[in-house]
Amino acid sequence: MTALSLQILRPPIVWALHFIAVYALISAACAPRGLLSPDLARIAAGGLTLTLALLLAAWMVQARRRRSRLDAADPDMSLAIAAWWSAQISLLAVRANLWPLAVMTHCTGQGGPMDDAIPFCGLPPSPAEVLGRWALDPGLLAGLTLALILGLPMADRRRPMVSG
Repeated sequence: MTALSLQILRPPIVWALHFIAVYALISAACAPRGLLSPDLARIAAGGLTLTLALLLAAWMVQARRRRSRLDAADPDMSLAIAAWWSAQISLLAVRANLWPLAVMTHCTGQGGPMDDAIPFCGLPPSPAEVLGRWALDPGLLAGLTLALILGLPMADRRRPMVSG
């Protein structure tokens, strides 16, 4: 694997690990024995999210610098662009991972009010219920729209991914 390939893979791996950590914190807070208080879970997840967000932002800057040093005809240009987008999307995903903890006030795991709002507590919802509960996160949509707008000027300068 090339260094650029690793730069593309690192951010989604960080996002996946963050997702697992947030899920574990919610599970600990929602356990019937109450292994963690929701406030402690929120603080731990917030600190972890801030740390990983700064790391992903640094990787975005690194990818942008690498891309600016490459010539437009360089075969690595498409990988450098993909590395930047990978970090950008993963940064938005890490932020979205925090949503369940942001709305959690308490969770007993035994029919409390949060059991209806957070699918991690109690029985999982059926697929029909998931579609019925779907809500668009305005912050995430705004971030994705901003990323699209910022990325559009680069679209005409980008080389095709496959040259032949």
